[in-house]
Amino acid sequence: IGLDLGSHHASIAIWFPEKEKENDESSSSNIEVIADDLGSRTIPTAVAFRHSTSPGNSHSEISGCEVLSGSAAVSQQHKNPSNTFDDIRKLLSASEPVPIKVPALDKELSVQDLTSHFFRNIHNQVKQQVGKAVRDCIVTIPDEGSPFSLSAEALKRLTEAAQAGGLRIKSFISDSAASLLAYGLDVPDSAPRRTLVLDVGWSKTELTLLDVSGGLFVPVTRRQSAAVSGSVFVGLLADHCAKDFTRKTKVPLTAENSRSMLRLRRECEGAVKALSTGQEATLDLDSLCEGADYSSKISRARFEDLLAGPLAVLRGLLGEISAAALDQGGPGVQQ
Repeated sequence: IGLDLGSHHASIAIWFPEKEKENDESSSSNIEVIADDLGSRTIPTAVAFRHSTSPGNSHSEISGCEVLSGSAAVSQQHKNPSNTFDDIRKLLSASEPVPIKVPALDKELSVQDLTSHFFRNIHNQVKQQVGKAVRDCIVTIPDEGSPFSLSAEALKRLTEAAQAGGLRIKSFISDSAASLLAYGLDVPDSAPRRTLVLDVGWSKTELTLLDVSGGLFVPVTRRQSAAVSGSVFVGLLADHCAKDFTRKTKVPLTAENSRSMLRLRRECEGAVKALSTGQEATLDLDSLCEGADYSSKISRARFEDLLAGPLAVLRGLLGEISAAALDQGGPGVQQ
């Protein structure tokens, strides 16, 4: 399996080598991106623990507590924030990781032990959908040399956590190389091209310019910014909706209302996804704050207005990349 491990979500692709014999080599029909229990092909990188209401009946349980992963973990986060842990890659990449206190278990877990539950959930989902255990995997990681790259110690912790969850990491591959491979740009006889990979992630955006020739990828220059990210996009929409809620209901909604704001951010995250393919999104939350409901529509044009600041930063980064490419000789960005 291929695991695209982001800071907020992960995606899982399965390669079926037996199908490659039946199809043309250039066909992608031997690769399938699987969905979770809710039908989503992006899985939140989160783990949660809660007291089990039916001890012994949970498929994943530890010390009398139910272990939740992915969408199931984030759906109850506003009710159980102290026992919900998201962004497992950030936990694993900490320079000096410390044991994590889990109130529901009344004990501390190592980073590897906690995050292993996420990998075990992936292993079980693949087994359920394929009909057999698949243990070997390749995992994407931030590019080497990037400010967000993982140290050797972090990669070791990641490997240990995956192994404890039933997965064997055979290799790591950089995010930019994975993007180029996904678009079939590793063809050995391909003409030389200077290619820009624009990776808009949850915690940051990274632009990597590479020379692509004969199946080889050579980095030329890169830029990154945390001011342009999925988290920023969702935050801007959430702030807009919080003000709209207060205007409509006269009920103040601020960061101090942490549970209400968490629910609003989750709803806004869904709206941002809807706006990536549609022209309008609807937000609908019952009893958001002090018993007041909230319902609103946001158009794509209005959303883009809210993103004026981040988009200006992105245009600046693109300009820097183009100038750096020309300074180093050769063509500018070609694709």
